[in-house]
Amino acid sequence: MAAVQKKKHIKNLGSIIGLTIAVVAVIAALVAGHIAYDKPTTNAKTTIVKIGIVSENDNLVWDEVNKILAQRGDNIKVVTTQFQGGSGLANQATVSGDLDLNAFQSHNFLAAQVAEKHYALTAIGDLYISRFDIYSKQYKSVKDLPDGAKIAIPNNPANGGRALLILQEAGLIGTTTQKGENYPTTKEITSNPHHYDIEEVDANEIPNLLDDYAVGVTNGYSAMDHGLDPKKDAVFDPKLDINGKDHQWVNTLVARTEDKNNPVYKKILSAYRTKKVAQVFSKNFSTAYEVAFDY
Repeated sequence: MAAVQKKKHIKNLGSIIGLTIAVVAVIAALVAGHIAYDKPTTNAKTTIVKIGIVSENDNLVWDEVNKILAQRGDNIKVVTTQFQGGSGLANQATVSGDLDLNAFQSHNFLAAQVAEKHYALTAIGDLYISRFDIYSKQYKSVKDLPDGAKIAIPNNPANGGRALLILQEAGLIGTTTQKGENYPTTKEITSNPHHYDIEEVDANEIPNLLDDYAVGVTNGYSAMDHGLDPKKDAVFDPKLDINGKDHQWVNTLVARTEDKNNPVYKKILSAYRTKKVAQVFSKNFSTAYEVAFDY
């Protein structure tokens, strides 16, 4: 009798263990199924596009572009790299393939770089225009400048030429341009009755050199990066004519010529030229930049 009871006990214990294993297996399967169901699965590959900029402030714009690309489900992400303004290093990096695009230069700056260095680069869409103003720590008006005053302008051909045109518009000098050229050089100053000493220096350093110069002429991003407000601090702030004489100074998105029709780049340009991006400009850069696109 004892042997029978022992066998029955062992049989019942085996049933319990079997049932326990079965329950555990079911629970494990359910848990595994739940995890598999909750885990997002995507086969879509995000395309990273590297863009060269010259001002840290530009990231506010590109952050908004990334939001728009994400909302549209384009699976594209822009990653920016900052370069020193006015140096053209971003163009070199774009040509070499270290960058895919850049967004820092005017049509004239690009044309000068292409002519000088034979870069195969192409403008693929207008973005914004940067103001170009005259600043001073010593004088409240350009009319107060003494004879022989030192004036700092950018040392690259395009921005230096634009600075000379600004000085001309302010009534300080007279210039001419050679046939087929859009802007003058210092050799083409035709009138300088007050004998101003016009020196070419690094564009980014002009705000830092205002203690040494009577005035300096520089662009909006350089001014903002050094805490200057074009509307409040400039002693001469000319009106912009984006669709007319100033269109040549509009900043553009630039790609390698062979990639100018890349559909990914077109999607980025489309996301940029929107009302939301224009609002970023109006909120953060209204005194330094103006958008150069309709939306």
